[in-house]
Amino acid sequence: MIKGILVDFWNTLYVQIVDERLYQMERVRRIARASGLEVNDSALSIFLEIRRKTDEKRKKELREVPAEVEIREFLNRLGVKDEVSEEHLKGYSWPFINLTVMRCHAKPVLEFLSRRYALGIISNCTYSQMIVEKLRKDGILNLFRVILTSRDVGWIKPDSMIFLEALKLIGLRPDESVMIGDSEKEDIEGAKTVGMKAILIGKNKLGIADAVVESWRDIPRALEVII
Repeated sequence: MIKGILVDFWNTLYVQIVDERLYQMERVRRIARASGLEVNDSALSIFLEIRRKTDEKRKKELREVPAEVEIREFLNRLGVKDEVSEEHLKGYSWPFINLTVMRCHAKPVLEFLSRRYALGIISNCTYSQMIVEKLRKDGILNLFRVILTSRDVGWIKPDSMIFLEALKLIGLRPDESVMIGDSEKEDIEGAKTVGMKAILIGKNKLGIADAVVESWRDIPRALEVII
């Protein structure tokens, strides 16, 4: 019997409303302003290079690299010796909180599901607080019993650690739980490895999901089918 649902955040529950370059430029400007600097496109190029190398390291080792590490390296490259502060982290978080929107139909479906299942968020995320703030801003924080990120556990999906730790916190076994995500590798394969069922939002290429849907509107029906 399914008692709980874990949900991925990025591209499953929320999507960007601007292109990646503008999104990261807002982040760069606000981080720099926290140290009293105004920057141009050359600073963006520096930050994107740091992001690229950090992402390569994450994917290779499946270990999370905290936001503070990226910020510290970026400030060093700008010749700034400031310690990473709350203001820097607010700047880092700003586009995440303000330049993303919840997917269509997600909120009413989550409200419906929360009355039947224990809900949790698991996400590959470098700074956990920005997920909490985004969910609070949109009025759905109270729907989730657990919010767990790769920053919290140190490992990124598809490593089993984040799935198992979230289930432990929510008090459920893998065979009592379903994962909803958009990445076949990170979300679906990761969940299936620990014994969960999984619903894919998006295109089905690997054929490993228990159900595939195009929209959040289709989730309740998919749950009925796989249960």
